[in-house]
Amino acid sequence: MIFSNLLKPKWQHKNPEVRQLEIENLDDPSILHQIAQNDGVVSVRQTAIRKITELDVLNDIYKQDMDNSVQELAKQRLKRLICCRQKNDCPTLKTRINWIKQTDDIEILTYIVENAPEVDLRLTVIDKITREGLLGDIAVKDTSAEVRLAAVAKLTQKSTLERVIKAARNRDKKVSKIAKEKLDAVVEELERPAKILAESKAICSKLESLKNRLQSEKYQQSFQNINDSNPLKIEQNEFQRLQERWQLIAAYVEPEFETSFNDLKTAIITILDAHQNTLVALQKREKARIPLRTVKQELCNKAETLLIELKNYQSGKNTTAFEQRFEDLKQQWIKAKPLDIAVEEKSWQERFTRLSQSIQKRHRKLQEYYKTITQLENICNQGDRLANNNVIKIEQVKDLQSRWNQISQQDDSLSVFTELNQRFSNLIEVLQSKLQQQKKQYNEKVLQFNKLLAKLEIAVETGELKTALPLEKQVRQLINEINKLSANKSLEKRFRECSSKISKLRSWQNWGGEQERENLCQQVEALSIKNIEPDELIHLTSKAQATWKQLGSSGYSPELWKRFDKACQTIYQNYREHLCLKMEQLCENLPEPEITANLVRKAQKDWKQLGGQGNSQELWERFNKVCQTVYEPCKTYFDDKANERQQNLVKRQDLCEKLEKFVSNINLETINWKEMRKFCHNIENDWRAIGVTNRKDKKIVQNRFTTSIDIVKSYLKVEQQRNCSERLLLLYKVESIADFLTKLLEDNNDKEVDNSVKEKINASIIEVKKLQEQWKNATVVPGNNRVEHEFWEVFRSACDRIFNYRKQQQELIKKQRQNHLEARIALCEQVEVLVNYEEEDILSIPEQLKKLQEKWKLIREEYQEKTDSSKNIKDNDAIEDRFRKAKQQALAHYKNHLTLQRYKQLDLLKQKVSFCVELEQNIMGHH
Repeated sequence: MIFSNLLKPKWQHKNPEVRQLEIENLDDPSILHQIAQNDGVVSVRQTAIRKITELDVLNDIYKQDMDNSVQELAKQRLKRLICCRQKNDCPTLKTRINWIKQTDDIEILTYIVENAPEVDLRLTVIDKITREGLLGDIAVKDTSAEVRLAAVAKLTQKSTLERVIKAARNRDKKVSKIAKEKLDAVVEELERPAKILAESKAICSKLESLKNRLQSEKYQQSFQNINDSNPLKIEQNEFQRLQERWQLIAAYVEPEFETSFNDLKTAIITILDAHQNTLVALQKREKARIPLRTVKQELCNKAETLLIELKNYQSGKNTTAFEQRFEDLKQQWIKAKPLDIAVEEKSWQERFTRLSQSIQKRHRKLQEYYKTITQLENICNQGDRLANNNVIKIEQVKDLQSRWNQISQQDDSLSVFTELNQRFSNLIEVLQSKLQQQKKQYNEKVLQFNKLLAKLEIAVETGELKTALPLEKQVRQLINEINKLSANKSLEKRFRECSSKISKLRSWQNWGGEQERENLCQQVEALSIKNIEPDELIHLTSKAQATWKQLGSSGYSPELWKRFDKACQTIYQNYREHLCLKMEQLCENLPEPEITANLVRKAQKDWKQLGGQGNSQELWERFNKVCQTVYEPCKTYFDDKANERQQNLVKRQDLCEKLEKFVSNINLETINWKEMRKFCHNIENDWRAIGVTNRKDKKIVQNRFTTSIDIVKSYLKVEQQRNCSERLLLLYKVESIADFLTKLLEDNNDKEVDNSVKEKINASIIEVKKLQEQWKNATVVPGNNRVEHEFWEVFRSACDRIFNYRKQQQELIKKQRQNHLEARIALCEQVEVLVNYEEEDILSIPEQLKKLQEKWKLIREEYQEKTDSSKNIKDNDAIEDRFRKAKQQALAHYKNHLTLQRYKQLDLLKQKVSFCVELEQNIMGHH
């Protein structure tokens, strides 16, 4: 009995410190639960709570324990387990979700939704949360899009929705859109009563106004001027629209407005029915007047048409048809029946009378115009005939001007008079110009005559008959032309003297010309027997013929001409035979079709240039046949080429149609600029790839293509300029961000990284990445490659400045992390030293551990504040594990020391007990 009480478990020891140390080694959940719920010492219960992993037990302790610190510890332990802060003792996800579904503790739920790493946990909590502010924060800040959407789906308050829209506008478009839709629904729901009230008042007010308008005298008088249309249509439509608007809100209106609406509706229906009956009666009477008005209107229209035609008819010639039409109109007006409305009938009569007077007045004017126009046209015709004469007199021109000025033009504003005046002015200018030209021609011809006559006189004096004969011909022609302009007897006398001298020289010319013609005959006859190239032979023959022709009639005789012509014809005949032989040789060995066709064309051209010289039907048939034979293979080739050109034309036309269709379907609001640029590039390449077409079609189809492609390029040019403007703005934004960060870092002189600076740099990086995406979207239609490359280099260098700032900050953060890591390693080393403590120092281990734990906590908190611990989880876990193990080893060393001391005490106690037992037995033995 005594030993059973003495050997109780250590967790039941009277000393709280012993129990607390023993709990560190316990793993039995039931014992831990019992200690945490029943132990009388707060610190012991807290130690047990730190090892419990059952959520329900922790929740019971949190709800039932009397000590606030124990409750707080149980609550924090509960939070850490649910959020799985320590993965080695973390409950399963299913267990945590089931526990969350059963709890209603808003504080724990809030903590979970803000800190739980699993999306499913946060979604489960959102189903249980109703606090709008918290849901709004989750919708904005949560890292999971699914959680944000679930949170925004539960929002109902206007202020929270507005806050979410503002915060998520640039972060999460989907959340912002859903929040806006819900906000619109909330606002609509809030504003519905006021809108319904305002709409009810507006409808009743408009019905009252409609009722008053229908009852007004002015509205009733308007029925007197009805036409085929329904004058009640506007009011009926308005009444119908007001009823339709009322039906939309009828279920929500107040009884007061419903009664008012029904009363007004009944009154308006009654008034409209009465007006409709009145309208039917008026329309019946009005219908009977329509044929009479139609007749009068048609007659007035005809009269107006006749007047317009008379005004447009300016010649005044043959107005009989107009007179007959006017008489018919007057007779029809007399026969037309009058209207029963005196005022209207009087108006019609006055209108027709005014038209009749205007027609008569215009007819008289036309007759006067015709007489004047006839006189003016006669003068113009005489002037035209005079202008066509080769020679005119100034007196004739003056007579025309005098007769024109004597004619009175009553209305020179008419186009016919304007045209005649312009015609006469132009005619006078032509005549004056012709007179000036005649005078100038006379002076020029006299001057030219004097020069030629002087040359002729010199040639006659020197006996140069060849020079004198063509000069004589020119001088004779000039003297005839001068005499037509104005006679000059002195010039004629000089010319006659020269002519008599030339006649004497001609008798000597004939003898020399005969000798020269004899030489030409001998030259041509000798050519036919010389070995000369055919083309050169033809050239020499043509030259001899030209020389023969230049001799004129000097030394001419029929015998010499026959001899010369026979020799020439023989040479030409031989040349034609040469062309035939050349084509026959070509037929035996045909070159490529293009070369063959060119040779045939050249031969045909040479044949044609010979004219009729040396030709015969036999030679022609021979030449034509061989040409056709040679050219026959070329036809197929050229037909294929023609077909190819035609196919190319069809291809080009198809491309034009495709391009025109593309241009017609361009919609600048929905256009894909990349596709348009690609289309333009491809279609231009396709156009260049197509072969040649016929010349007559090339210009037409090219102009058609150019017109359409220029339209596409103009759109692309505008978009390119817009892209350039957008990118300039993006460049300005990036440079502004870079300048802002430069100034920010210059102002921040701290060696350690400031969280605000870090956040601003990260925000700037995010903004720059968005701007880079926008840059890509703004490069839809790029410009010149070199300019684009330079443009991109400037933008990229500005972006690199910002990314370099982040790199610098990352290096500084890395350095800070290393410093904190070294500090924590130093603490671990200090804890590890405790294991080596000896007898006297071992008892100080708990106190030193407590101090080192506090330092560890301070360093960790400082590290978490200044850096993102999630970025270096592996290092954090390793150092935390090292510190925990070192602490456990130190505590184990301390516990082992206590255990040894306890065993020593027990051994001493056993010795004392044995002594007591022995003493008791001795006492019992004496009795």
